[in-house]
Amino acid sequence: MISEPKARWRLRLEKELAFRRDFENLDENSWRNLLKGRRVTSSNYDTVLSLDWPHFCTNATAACGGPQGWCYTFQGNQAGKLHNRHAAMVDVLARNFPGVFGEYVADEVRTVVREGQIPYPNLRYSGSGELVEAYLPALQEIRNRGVLLWGFTRNLRLAQELRKLGASVIISCDKTSPPGFIEQAAEERFPLAYSSSGVEDRPPLGTLVTFPVHRVGRVREVVDSPTVCPKVLADFLDDCRPKASCQLICQRCHKTD
Repeated sequence: MISEPKARWRLRLEKELAFRRDFENLDENSWRNLLKGRRVTSSNYDTVLSLDWPHFCTNATAACGGPQGWCYTFQGNQAGKLHNRHAAMVDVLARNFPGVFGEYVADEVRTVVREGQIPYPNLRYSGSGELVEAYLPALQEIRNRGVLLWGFTRNLRLAQELRKLGASVIISCDKTSPPGFIEQAAEERFPLAYSSSGVEDRPPLGTLVTFPVHRVGRVREVVDSPTVCPKVLADFLDDCRPKASCQLICQRCHKTD
């Protein structure tokens, strides 16, 4: 009997979770000592900071992370052992010590605000990987400290919970999303982030932002739509985009309610 190959996101998740054992037995004092020399947040070219999680991508579509799917987080620095270990660290800390998690993340955000890298306290909660409900208490701790949370998910149930804690939520979708998924997201008044596969793949009604998919290198084709992300359009037109675009040029995805 020939077994089906594992989805790429599941293979990545196994690598990330293997590093949990490095952190699972830490008490609060051990965590505070560890965090003297490292950050909880990750550097992000477009948003300055983000939270990078393990790839719990159960809702990944064929175009995103299925067996033959593609995701930008499967390559570059985000595909290495250091990043896998960091994702495991973030996972364990959020689950076991949500208060410590919120304290350190909020401090990291306030630091870049003071340095002028971002205009106000905000954080993309979905840099790579995917949120799960176990992280919600940790995210609430961040929100309680005055940081606006914003980002993307393919999980409608999780989106509802994120909305309850005051986060801005955008539903990610593409042409391989399950039947009725986009309609349900629209019925629940969630804005859409559409991944377009080419110039003929137009975003549906209700789309807030469109991200043309580019597998390697620069963006080579962009659908004609006013919803196209400005930083991606800059990549297409000029073969470059300014650093911190999502903070200093466009904040379309920050506040969606």
